[in-house]
Amino acid sequence: MRILSVRPKGIYVDIEFSVEQLQQVLDFLDHSECKFNSEIEPEMKQANDYVVNVFYPEIRGLLKEVKHGT
Repeated sequence: MRILSVRPKGIYVDIEFSVEQLQQVLDFLDHSECKFNSEIEPEMKQANDYVVNVFYPEIRGLLKEVKHGT
């Protein structure tokens, strides 16, 4: 992983991953389970929703495209 740049205005970070590194992240997420108490940590619901519904599917889709040459 390499940080390419950090931009202000909401703070955006450009990061570079190799395909192998992304595969490792996907493998880790495939075997992970997030446990939290939404009453004690209400912000975790939003974090969990983002990882499960946006981040994970994006990585999975990108790796599928790369492996199939599309």
